[in-house]
Amino acid sequence: SLVSIDFGQITSPECADMTDDSDTLFVSKFLITHGAFFAVNLILLIPKLTGHHRALHSTNAMIAVWTLTLTPLVKSCIRTIDCTHQPQYSPPIWSLDSMPSIECWADNATFWIMAVMGCVLLSIYAVIIPVYLFRRLLHESQDATDERWDDEFLESHGWLLLRYKPNRWFFEFFLIAFKLTIVVASEMLDADENALTLLYVLSGGTLAFLLLVLVDKPYRDSQGHAGMTQADVLQWTKRISAKSHAVGSKTKCSSGRVTVADSDRDRC
Repeated sequence: SLVSIDFGQITSPECADMTDDSDTLFVSKFLITHGAFFAVNLILLIPKLTGHHRALHSTNAMIAVWTLTLTPLVKSCIRTIDCTHQPQYSPPIWSLDSMPSIECWADNATFWIMAVMGCVLLSIYAVIIPVYLFRRLLHESQDATDERWDDEFLESHGWLLLRYKPNRWFFEFFLIAFKLTIVVASEMLDADENALTLLYVLSGGTLAFLLLVLVDKPYRDSQGHAGMTQADVLQWTKRISAKSHAVGSKTKCSSGRVTVADSDRDRC
């Protein structure tokens, strides 16, 4: 196959044809992975120049791309600092798991450049972006009832919200934390001597998350019912009433067969 779904590790036959230089191969994998992510996001910025609602949908699409590619992006960053002890050498050394020919923590420019880039990008993907989005959602959740989760906010952040009940707007971040835990554990504990520990972490983390979903029931059901609170019901009722009133007024004003009252004529 010429395409690897795991952007963090391009399949070896293609890479072998690129170069015999392990440093170049390692850097190329990394740059292709993260360059593709930023290129897609640059393309998604274009609709922001063409209209307000397209800008909202563009934001939602960028959030979706981040959540869908978070696992391979974080995996790629972890591989820049995931080193394994190699006691067979004299003296023993540490080398990268993903590229054993690159020595860690030594006078190796490739390792240090990639380690710094990996840590910076990892902080962006796994800390800065989720903290920023969480603060946005938290601020919106604290608005007055009739202003909370307005239509424009749902257009721009619906990917994070619409799967969950309104009072569980934060649950996507639990899912993200679960993904990060699984990815980091899988990469950092992949040595033979850590097999049992890795099994415990993966099994325990998965079981804990499934129990959380089972007990908390954060998702909307198959009919889209969200288990809304009284405040949420009141909010949506007001919106529906306002939209119905607006549609009724428009019909009354535009239909020639309807007698328009003076008050309605003034409003039209």
